[in-house]
Amino acid sequence: MKIYEPGTDEDLLVLKWWGLLTETGDLGRAFVRAIWPLSEFMVNMGGNTILTYEADEQGIWFATWYDPIMSGAFCGLWVREDKRNMEAVKAGHLSMRIAFETFPVLITATRSESVRKTAQRQGFKDLGVVPHLFDLEDAFVLYATKKSFEELNGG
Repeated sequence: MKIYEPGTDEDLLVLKWWGLLTETGDLGRAFVRAIWPLSEFMVNMGGNTILTYEADEQGIWFATWYDPIMSGAFCGLWVREDKRNMEAVKAGHLSMRIAFETFPVLITATRSESVRKTAQRQGFKDLGVVPHLFDLEDAFVLYATKKSFEELNGG
């Protein structure tokens, strides 16, 4: 698992990822409109955001991002379509273990019921539905602690 550090090589990798997200429509599923423009995306992935990723010869295939908020972090996850399998689950577990070294709680939001159910299998617990949260659409909001994660995924 790599942690993104802005610089020429990794910036080009993130740029290629943004291109893939745009091409597949995943940009609109995973990110709010405010960061769709490339300039905003690059600024968002740098700064205070912690981006962890796995890459292969095609580019980034797994990414999680953690935006610090209070004592915790808001997090998101994306997996390239051809890698949506157990390899991605393992990468997700590793990324969360890394995140829990810094943050005692992770918060996520999704419009997708299937993503919600996947998050619950990883130890996320429902907080509820927040109207208009995700580009003016309702979103499920969930949280996970190291304890809730380890209860379902081992210590």
